[in-house]
Amino acid sequence: MKIKDFHKADLKNKNVFLRMDYNVPIQDNKILDTYKITSSFSTIVDVYKKKPRSIVIGTHLGRPKGEFNKDFSVFPIFCELKKMITNAFGENLVFCGYDGYRDSKFAMIENLRFYSEEENNYALDSHNSDMENKHLLSNFFEDNIDVVVVDAFGSLHRDSYSINRTNKPTYAGNLVLKEVKVASKIVSSNIDLIILGGCKVSDKIPILRSLISKCKSIFIVGGLAYTFMKFHSRKEIGRSVFSEESKEDVKQIYKLAKENNIEIFLPEDFVIQVGDDVILRKDIPADGVAYDIGPLTIGNLRNVVGKHKSIFWNGTPGVFEKEEYSHGSEELVNILAGHRKYGRVVVGGGESSACVKKYSSSDKFHFVSTGGGAFLKFLSGEEMPGLNILKE
Repeated sequence: MKIKDFHKADLKNKNVFLRMDYNVPIQDNKILDTYKITSSFSTIVDVYKKKPRSIVIGTHLGRPKGEFNKDFSVFPIFCELKKMITNAFGENLVFCGYDGYRDSKFAMIENLRFYSEEENNYALDSHNSDMENKHLLSNFFEDNIDVVVVDAFGSLHRDSYSINRTNKPTYAGNLVLKEVKVASKIVSSNIDLIILGGCKVSDKIPILRSLISKCKSIFIVGGLAYTFMKFHSRKEIGRSVFSEESKEDVKQIYKLAKENNIEIFLPEDFVIQVGDDVILRKDIPADGVAYDIGPLTIGNLRNVVGKHKSIFWNGTPGVFEKEEYSHGSEELVNILAGHRKYGRVVVGGGESSACVKKYSSSDKFHFVSTGGGAFLKFLSGEEMPGLNILKE
C-alpha cells in the first residue's frame, strides 16, 4: 500500500495543519499516559524542518457531541505540548481556545469535536449546536490552512471532517506511515502466534478470519475465550461474559483452523468470583464468573510463546484494572517483554497498550500501536475512510 508521505510535500512558507490523535486519559487536568503524544512528536519536528509559515495542531478528545464542554478541553494537552515545543525549538505554542485561529508559528486549536462538522453524524443534526458553529471548522480550514498532515492513525477508521473533507492537500505523518507499515507486514506475511483476548468478540472474529491462514498458532484468552469454550469445547462457563450471536463464527474459525493446520489454545484454569469469594479452579461453577486466567494457563502461555518467533497480541486475559484479576495480564506482558531478544512482538493498541504501560514499557516491544480500533480494522481488511484519502 502506497501512502502519501509528507516528506515529499512542499511545505515551505505554507500554513500546515497537523491532525493528531491526542485522545489521552486525563484526570484532574493531568495526562495519565503521554504515549500518543510522544509517538507522533517526530512529525512535528520534521514538519518544522521544512520551514512552513505556521504549524497549527488539532486533535479530538472524548465525545463532546459537537459543542463546547470544558470537561473535554484539550488545554491540559496544550500545556504538555507547549513544554515539548519550547524545549525542542525554542518556539512558543499559542492556544487558540474556542474563539478561533491566532497567527503564530505554532498554535493549537480547541477540541475538534467541539465543532459539529467534525463528526459526520453530528454535522447532520441541527439540534446539537447553533448554525454558526456548523461552519466554524470549514471556515477555519478555508481561511487559514494550505496543507494537512495527518498523524492520527487511531482516527483513520472514522469519517472525520479534519481528515476527509478539508479539500486541502493531505499527507500522512511519521506515526501513520509506521503504523501502516507494521500492520501491512502482519497482513501480507506470516506471523507465528496470535494472542487475542478482551470481551468484544465482534471485533476479534474478523481478525481471526483475516489472519488465520497466515499464522501457526492462536491463543485465546479473556472474555473471548469463554465464547469459544461454550460453543466449541461445550464447557461450563457459569455467568462469565460470552457472545450468544457468535456461535456460527466460532464454528467457522475452528473449521478454518483445521483446514490450515492451526492449533488453537484456550485457558485451562481461572480466577473466579463466586459470591463474595475469589477462587482458583480449572472448572467454572454455574454461579461463578471468570475474570482472569490461572497459573496453569500462564505457564501454557509461556511455553507457547517460547516456541514462536513473531507474535501479535491484542486483548488482555483478565480485568487488569482490578488487582485481584490482574495477575494474568501482568504475567503476559512480562512474558512478551522478555521475548524481544528472541523474536518480534507487536501489540495491537487499546487496552493492551494500557496494560503495557502499567506493567512494562513500550520500548520492550517491537511495536505498540496507538490505534486500537483502527489497527484491528486494518488487520481485518475493513474499510477505513481516513486511510483512503491518504492513499496515493
